[in-house]
Amino acid sequence: MFWLLLCVLILFVVFGMDIRKKKGMTPITNKQYVIGMKVSCLILLLLYLNSLFNINETGLVEWAAFFLTATGTLFVAVAKLRLSDSFSWTGHFLKDTKLITGGIYQYVRNPLYTGVFLFEAGAVTNFIFNSVVVSEYPLPLLIAGGITLSYAVAFNVIMARKEADKLEQQFGDEYRRYKQNTGAFFPKLSVITGGHKNVTS
Repeated sequence: MFWLLLCVLILFVVFGMDIRKKKGMTPITNKQYVIGMKVSCLILLLLYLNSLFNINETGLVEWAAFFLTATGTLFVAVAKLRLSDSFSWTGHFLKDTKLITGGIYQYVRNPLYTGVFLFEAGAVTNFIFNSVVVSEYPLPLLIAGGITLSYAVAFNVIMARKEADKLEQQFGDEYRRYKQNTGAFFPKLSVITGGHKNVTS
C-alpha cells in the first residue's frame, strides 16, 4: 500500500503542483498570500509523506486514503488536461483564457479544486491514523497540520470565487448561464440526471 499511495502522491504533485509562470498570467490576490499557499502545500505534502512511511499494515484506513487520494488525483489530472493552455495555478488568472464547459466541466465548475479537496481528505485520514495517533508528540502534528490545511482550503475556496468573478467579467451571460447550471465543487442534481445541457468547449 505504501507504494500505491506514494505513486498517487507523485502523480498529484505532477498534475496539481504546476506552479510555472505563463505568459499573460496575472495574480488575483496579494503575492504574500500566494507564497503562504505554496508554503502550506509544501508542509502538507511533507506531513503526508511522513505518514506514508509510518504505514505498517494495510487496513480500512489505508484503503480509504487510497480511494480518496486516487479519486482526487484523477479529478485534478482530467481537469488540467481539459484546461490545457487555459490552466493557471491557484491565485492567478490568464488574460487570454478560454471558457471551458465541456468534459468534466459540464458537471462541475471547479473540478481541480474538487480533486484537491478529495486528495486532502484522503491525506488527512492517513495522517491522523498513521502519524498523529502513533506519535509521541501528537499535539504539534495536529497544530501544524490543522493550521496549514485550514489555510490551504480557505485559500482555494476564496480563489475559486475570485476566478468566477473574473470569468463573469470576461464572458458575461455565457458564463452566468454556465454558472446557473453547474455546481461550484460538486455536481448539481440536474446535471447528474441530465436535466440540462451545456455548450461544450
